[in-house]
Amino acid sequence: MRALALTVTLLGPGLGASLAAQEDINEFGRAFNQALKKNAQKQLGTRLKGEFTVIQDSDFPWFWDLEEFNIDTWRFIDGLVTPGEDGAVKVRGVGSFSDTYANQVLSDLMFKFSKEDQEKKDAAGSSTSASARQLVRQYEDNLGKITSDKLTKAAGAMGQDDDFSKLDYIIDYKFAYLWTCRKAEKLSPLPLAGVDLNNLPRLLQCRSASAGKILNYISNYLGDANKVLGLFDRQNQAGQLLGSLRNNARDPDENNGGLKTSDDKFRPDYRLPAAGLLLNQLQGDNAVSLSMNVVKESGHDVLVNIEGGGGATIPLPFFFSASGEASAAFNLSSFQASSNQMKVKMTWSGVTDFDITPTTYAGGTGWYNGKVLSDAVKNQSRDWSGIHFNSTPPVQFGPGGDFARISHLVISQYPSIEITTRVSDINRFSQSLTQKSKWGVSFLGLPLGSGSNDFYEATWDHKEETGEVTIRFQPGDITNIGADSQKVAYVLGGVVEYPGLPVSEEVRTVRLERGR
Repeated sequence: MRALALTVTLLGPGLGASLAAQEDINEFGRAFNQALKKNAQKQLGTRLKGEFTVIQDSDFPWFWDLEEFNIDTWRFIDGLVTPGEDGAVKVRGVGSFSDTYANQVLSDLMFKFSKEDQEKKDAAGSSTSASARQLVRQYEDNLGKITSDKLTKAAGAMGQDDDFSKLDYIIDYKFAYLWTCRKAEKLSPLPLAGVDLNNLPRLLQCRSASAGKILNYISNYLGDANKVLGLFDRQNQAGQLLGSLRNNARDPDENNGGLKTSDDKFRPDYRLPAAGLLLNQLQGDNAVSLSMNVVKESGHDVLVNIEGGGGATIPLPFFFSASGEASAAFNLSSFQASSNQMKVKMTWSGVTDFDITPTTYAGGTGWYNGKVLSDAVKNQSRDWSGIHFNSTPPVQFGPGGDFARISHLVISQYPSIEITTRVSDINRFSQSLTQKSKWGVSFLGLPLGSGSNDFYEATWDHKEETGEVTIRFQPGDITNIGADSQKVAYVLGGVVEYPGLPVSEEVRTVRLERGR
């Protein structure tokens, strides 16, 4: 099942396709999406928290609340967003947002000192070299050799790069992170600036007994390095944050805030409204409509003008068609009309909109931090101590780029279609479309709903004095169709968030707690 979203490739047998016809269809697609965007934005107003964008070629598995979180729902809300056609965007089949975030973006982030701060650090290193060498020697004599494996493990825990020295291992990892109990309490390393050097035993509640032999040497080193301890603190805190973000995004579990999905795996968590709330809204009266004036130009083409302007001449069977049982077929040339003009109105009822919010990292749980990304993008162009990309950013940030997600989604029932025209012979018309007959409907070349030939029910009214006929194709109620794990809603569109932009430009969303 696929939502409408243009452009659609027409070039195929039996439709008289040509490059010119294809361009007409593309033009109509742009006008259709623009009108849908305008009407949805007007209907939803400030609830959108951003600009409405049509989402191309997707259905949304809205019933997420199975015994575990519906994996199909998770795959949709975790989808990367990339530009589609005619002002729309694509979500499915592109890639995973959380995987790209964890294994491409976060993997390339690191803390770097500005030129001035690096010079301060280097100068301090010269003045503290004697106490540093003595500290490393005493540690290895009393607590064991610091091997390359230990350095690699500690660097990973601290979110640092491979340039992690033995001194870093002792001061940043052992002293400020392990022995202060900060790692056990899922906190960032203890800030070194301002440490009470006369009270280290009381401060280091998680140290080993043998660590007491080197506390005087730690005190001597910290005293010598006092002028740059603030720089080390910034590096340690940034490194620990990056390390935790990478770990929680790559290896989510029940302890770090991971979400268990219906395929029995833990994945990065998102927050959605309760499934019951979505159900109530999908059954509600909120609706978006779009009207079109249609003129039959020939036996094969129709000129379609969309409300608010825009339109094109497109092949008649491509615009609208229906198929029923026993090879029954219906389209706008299936009956003898007394006028070449008709009106077509599409209505999406049960319009439902909600935030999709990744869980923000805090206190050791969660996996997402948008500020880290915006800081790294900002720092590319300046000499600043902070989080930077180690190389050229692995993704393209901002509108038109390849790193974006849906922050606010708009779904609905499948659209009803109402066609108003005049017929010259109502008896012949009634034979082509019987009351309450079942049909599968295609609009703009795409099947609506399940694609089966009984998803839509047709009814019609006839005004005898004018000959006017109003035909209605009403879809089945998606809240009552299929097993819970397979229930899907029509995707009208949503708001796209572009992480990495300055805070003032990045779409922000309000966190909604899952109702479970």
